[in-house]
Amino acid sequence: MKCLRMVKVVIVILLTGLFFISQAYADGKKIFLDNKCNKCHTFKKLGIEKLPKKALAAEDDGEEADEEVLDKAGKKIEPKDMLDAVVASKKAKLDIGKWLKKEATIEDRKHKKKFQGTEGDLKILVDWLNTF
Repeated sequence: MKCLRMVKVVIVILLTGLFFISQAYADGKKIFLDNKCNKCHTFKKLGIEKLPKKALAAEDDGEEADEEVLDKAGKKIEPKDMLDAVVASKKAKLDIGKWLKKEATIEDRKHKKKFQGTEGDLKILVDWLNTF
């Protein structure tokens, strides 16, 4: 009897944990899309493609355009797929949140656009990105 009760408690704890993990996962993806990170970035693993140029032109949000990111030779650098960016930040042992706020560099580059969301949203987004 005691063993069965323990098994039930463990199952409840695991299911509760899975619920919160799946909720955080959904919230991170929502923040990524709500902040239009897919204006520049793909996330092919999740089926997220860059927004089409036509949609971007129709949705001019009045924000001042950020400078293009150039390499040392002055050539424009295209944004990486998010999975590649996360891997690069982990290799650099960098807090990707600092990079998104333009407080740090990855491969000698700052992020093109400073994250405009709340600190809470940034934490959720970073936690979500770090699951990959």
